Amino acid sequence: MAGDLERHDELVRAVVSEHGGIVFKHTGDGAMAAFEDPSAAVTAAVALQRAMAVEDWSTPGGLQARVAIHVGSVVERDGDRFG
Repeated sequence: MAGDLERHDELVRAVVSEHGGIVFKHTGDGAMAAFEDPSAAVTAAVALQRAMAVEDWSTPGGLQARVAIHVGSVVERDGDRFG
């Protein structure tokens, strides 16, 4: 599982970056990213789901990702974001 989680994080970073976003927080087996453009966030979410679906995971049954998108004002404080 550790190898799969590492690969998951690599995929998240790559997909987010490819779509103009930045990963600003990891939450164990999750991540939070920020985008200037909401449509880029949606496109990245779909791309991540597709990338994960074709990945050859070592964990039986593979890994799945749940993606949520928040749109609205955000406050940045101490390297974290809230809103």
